[in-house]
Amino acid sequence: MEWGAIALALIVAFAFAVETTLGFGATVIALSFGSRVLPITELLPAIVPLNMALSAFIAVRHRGEIDRRTLLREVLPLMALGLPLGLWIFTSFEEGRLKRTLGVFVVLLAARELYALARSRGQPPAPAQQPGLLERLALVVGGTAHGAFGTGGPLAVYALGRRGLEKGAFRATLSSLWLILNFALFGTYWFSGRFSSETLVLMMPLAAGGATGLLLGSWAFRRVPAHVFRSSVYVLLLFVGLGLALG
Repeated sequence: MEWGAIALALIVAFAFAVETTLGFGATVIALSFGSRVLPITELLPAIVPLNMALSAFIAVRHRGEIDRRTLLREVLPLMALGLPLGLWIFTSFEEGRLKRTLGVFVVLLAARELYALARSRGQPPAPAQQPGLLERLALVVGGTAHGAFGTGGPLAVYALGRRGLEKGAFRATLSSLWLILNFALFGTYWFSGRFSSETLVLMMPLAAGGATGLLLGSWAFRRVPAHVFRSSVYVLLLFVGLGLALG
């Protein structure tokens, strides 16, 4: 497991660099690659607490940029509706089915993001004053995905991206959202016995990778154009998702 732990630490470093740069993506990347090393049901309880630490760091450090009204009145209530269904999926599906479902989910989201980026040529959509029906549905489904895989990111990104937030406010608001939702996931893992001493052992090398990813992502956030970084990540995820879905 020594080489496996090193591989997982490198995966987490990359995943956390992406989320520090964009505000989302750590868990879906960590699961997409990490599920080749460990089962999702073992990996996710270790990833979620580390993601909470990352989200807390960004949210607290940039708390003045959080759009609290959008977060508390629009985004969080709708995602909370879908969370229980996702938790049921996580606890009820066997590993192979869970991995294939994750693969299909990743492929659809990666394809959707690449299409949106190509269509907009890197330009954000016109800001919406209120979330429409499609945005509301995306948030509910995003809550379900978050319960199942700890990652409703791209769907929440779609809905929140319609609000035309500046990139710092966008990242800080998303980090606050992940922190709140992941508290619910962590509590579920704890009371169901999925968070164990083995989970703590696994978290140690992953924490080192996460700290490295935080430093790299902070550098990239200031220097790399967001649309360039995002498109590269989703091209990679598209192929990873295909491998999971067909494997």
